[in-house]
Amino acid sequence: MRRTRTSRRPAIDYTPDHRLQLTTGFDFFGSGFGEGPDFREADARQAWAYLREDLLLEHIGLWPCTRPWAWWQFEDHPPRRVVRRPQAEGKWYESQANYLRRHGFITRAESEYLEANPSRLEPVAAIDSSRR
Repeated sequence: MRRTRTSRRPAIDYTPDHRLQLTTGFDFFGSGFGEGPDFREADARQAWAYLREDLLLEHIGLWPCTRPWAWWQFEDHPPRRVVRRPQAEGKWYESQANYLRRHGFITRAESEYLEANPSRLEPVAAIDSSRR
């Protein structure tokens, strides 16, 4: 008896707008996974699981020592440290670069990038992410 192979390909094709939302967290054109109460988290999680490797390679190539929004949103990572910055108001966090290096998530190419760009390890001001 001949068996048919099942494909791991999702039932839908992900558009550039889906990819953009997984990278930025925003549904700029209303054709991604929605926003606010209309956000389709299960669909976004499924897309991230399918597109993860490609999106990570693409993202790291463009913005080394950072990760896409979906990486932070859907994967289980310890939180970034809140740090104090002398004479600065508001909340400050360790940089993504410092976080990634500290937890061993950084690639060899990113380590080399940090050697040439040590300022990427400096703390960053908090951004209000309460939109979801």
